[in-house]
Amino acid sequence: MVFHDVCDFDARNHHHAADPHKRFAQLVAMGGDVRNEMASSAAFLAGTRRKFARSVVVGSNHDLALLRWLREADFRDDPTNAVFFLEASLALYRRIEAGRPVDGLFEQMMRHLAADDLGEVRFLKPEESFRVAGVECAIHGHQASDGRRGSMPLFERMGINATLGHTHRPTTRGGIYCAGVCQTELEYARGPLTNWAVGHVVTYATGARQHLFFNGGRFF
Repeated sequence: MVFHDVCDFDARNHHHAADPHKRFAQLVAMGGDVRNEMASSAAFLAGTRRKFARSVVVGSNHDLALLRWLREADFRDDPTNAVFFLEASLALYRRIEAGRPVDGLFEQMMRHLAADDLGEVRFLKPEESFRVAGVECAIHGHQASDGRRGSMPLFERMGINATLGHTHRPTTRGGIYCAGVCQTELEYARGPLTNWAVGHVVTYATGARQHLFFNGGRFF
């Protein structure tokens, strides 16, 4: 099982950093707690483990929002998250001091927040490949080659077989498939029209792939 964007990071999304109304809404709903959101994501990974499958987490832009938050936010203006911010910041500086890659901080904090260190869950490194029946499954899709932003047409032109997760739209273009989301009721996705859908991509032993959509309480 391959997971993308396992933590939405809604608690302190950078798009809402200057939005006092969003902060107040979170306060009223007793939300906005980064530690709780990440712990919930860790519990999700723990709860979805199966003996017959491997759980693999692909580095994704929503997961990397943790680093941006630590780089740009000021804990003094955020008492709800001050302690966790400082704990995570110290862990980040320790990684830098030891010469360890900073992108591994998300994995480190997720394992720290899990009840059992998320044993048997594999977090892929940015340069790692993970293939299933010849299909590359280690690419989220937010980044492409040579520092360029990723897009479906760009990946299609590469002539590879890959399954992505970034666009949130179930899509097939040549050898490129993209999965959907696990929920569509997200604040930044509201509007009269959408091409998002709750859906997954299944890869068979032959390398063939299939979109599975969830609607009305069932997959089809």
